[in-house]
Amino acid sequence: MPETYEAVQKIFEGHLRGHCNLQRAVDLLESLWGTSSEEGQKEIENALLTTLSSRKLEPARQAEGYSVDLLRVVVRAIAAFGPTPNLPSLVLGRFRWNDATLATAWANSLCVELSYCLLNYAERFAEGTLERTKALCAQFAFTEIADLPGVELPEAVKFQIANLETTVEHIQFTRFAGSLTERAAPQQVRVSEFERLFTESGMPTHIKAAMDDAEQYLQGPGQFDAKHAAGLIRACMDEAHRAIVTELDRAGASKFQGPDKDAARRSYMSEVGFINKDEETFISSVYTLISKEGVHKLVAQRETVLVMQRTVRDLLTLLLRRLVARRAAPKQQ
Repeated sequence: MPETYEAVQKIFEGHLRGHCNLQRAVDLLESLWGTSSEEGQKEIENALLTTLSSRKLEPARQAEGYSVDLLRVVVRAIAAFGPTPNLPSLVLGRFRWNDATLATAWANSLCVELSYCLLNYAERFAEGTLERTKALCAQFAFTEIADLPGVELPEAVKFQIANLETTVEHIQFTRFAGSLTERAAPQQVRVSEFERLFTESGMPTHIKAAMDDAEQYLQGPGQFDAKHAAGLIRACMDEAHRAIVTELDRAGASKFQGPDKDAARRSYMSEVGFINKDEETFISSVYTLISKEGVHKLVAQRETVLVMQRTVRDLLTLLLRRLVARRAAPKQQ
């Protein structure tokens, strides 16, 4: 259908002349695609893929006050309504190792746009596509490690590849976090109960602050340090157990005489009947897992630490509920 091809080229030309910005060009292409027949849609997709594969790579320029970069228009249009399975491979395949100027232009144009599209059209990228993207990014890391003669990555490339990897990891983690709870309501109930019990039990506010910091860190974008996140969660356990033991010590006949170690506090809580031996074993296992250095080096770091964070939150909810109930129980004569 020649008229469809001509319409695509008019939109391209309008952007190149500065008559419309990047997003407006994408919106026009999507509108054309949505009103075209199945045959016309295929023709539009082919025009986009051909342009992405063959158009000369060059730095963005200004026209009529707009930043003009047709390849970014094409990448975003494919992400918005076109075939996405091979989009990351096509973008990363345009990189040129032997030309620092073109490599930098690629990083600041196509690589930036791919990160944007992955984040803003995440639902259109399958898990397999994300995994392939990570594998392709790993080739750049291998180049740096191998220190191949005559190959030196420009700083812009290093930065944008790292940003691309972080974006993919953030999308995968967000999906994983969502999969842990099929419905949002039960999770909100658990969070609300934790907050209510925390207030009612009179726990020191810095303990909840540390748990909130851990959750925000886990959910936030950017580079992730599993050791830092696990340290925040472990500190919550330490401080909560310390506060509980202090109250049990004041209220009970048996005094806490152990060292300032969480293992001793867990043992004491078991001895005075606040938790049973099986619970002590389970809580100790969670604490040990969080403390293990090997956990901080797992491939799925963020996912593993998220599971631990939610487990610890639920454990503390159990202990706080028990502490509040203990206070309300009639005193034995």
